[in-house]
Amino acid sequence: MRSLPRPGGKLGATLEWRVRALSSSLLAQHLATHAGEGAILELGCGNGWLSHLLAQSLQREVCGIDVNRTELSQAARVFGHATGLSFIAGDIQTVALPREVFDIIVLPACVQYFADPGALIERLFAHLREDGVLHILDSPLYATPQQGQESAARSLRYFTELGVPELAAHYHQHTYATFDRFAVQWLFDPRRWSARMRKAFGLPQPHFPWLCLRKRDNLEVIGG
Repeated sequence: MRSLPRPGGKLGATLEWRVRALSSSLLAQHLATHAGEGAILELGCGNGWLSHLLAQSLQREVCGIDVNRTELSQAARVFGHATGLSFIAGDIQTVALPREVFDIIVLPACVQYFADPGALIERLFAHLREDGVLHILDSPLYATPQQGQESAARSLRYFTELGVPELAAHYHQHTYATFDRFAVQWLFDPRRWSARMRKAFGLPQPHFPWLCLRKRDNLEVIGG
């Protein structure tokens, strides 16, 4: 786990880890130049590799939260000694976190596990300071509901072949329109002409959309 997001061998050559290696590097660079010095929360931290990377590279307090206690135990075992790093086992929908304490909340590769991203975002805003920022990245978004339905069908076939069709219900296919009611800065949008050209020429860029939502720009949405 210490080698993540650049594992050795065949695993390091997979699309998943090439995507995560680039996106985590870009995220750390962005936060180093566009954020303050306050605490960071990572939602869906898993085994803690990204929380550790951010804590080390930014020299800031980072808290990772996840419902998967098995992965959190790995995080504590491998990274528990790191300065400024902590982990919480719990559901963000119900866990008691202090309000207005984080400068940054990061949702990497996890928004698809929530049925209502809008409600999730509003809840997370409550834990951000007034000038705090929410980052959503490494999750697929779909241009139309039909594309989402087609992806859901593929997921069901995949999990059915694995013998665990019930797992498909944990994945939710969200469209770009899901975020229309929020003020969003698109740090990367694969729909843009420039992104399509870079992809056509095989130039490095994020694989998934990267959304940045500043709390103060969304006060009307959250009733602030």
